[in-house]
Amino acid sequence: MHDRIINACVQLGYTPKVACKSSQWDFIGEMVAADLGIALLPEIICKKLSDKEVVIIPLLDSIPWNLCMIWPKNQYVSFTTKEFIKVTRSLLEQPISS
Repeated sequence: MHDRIINACVQLGYTPKVACKSSQWDFIGEMVAADLGIALLPEIICKKLSDKEVVIIPLLDSIPWNLCMIWPKNQYVSFTTKEFIKVTRSLLEQPISS
């Protein structure tokens, strides 16, 4: 995600100065709340942050983020999990691009 955000910014003519990176969204939120910078985060993560401590502004343009579903290979998968996979694949599956 980091590279996608940087590339999107560069395409818009802006190169962000990254002082800190973390995979912990709550830590990032605390850093912003402590006035140590700003952050670009997925909307679903922003919904978990307190709007009493930070300003949350949805961006007009989105940055595509392709997700994949994974599960253990050659191991037992419960019936419920198999059904979840089946339904999810029928609704969302797209060819994987190389």
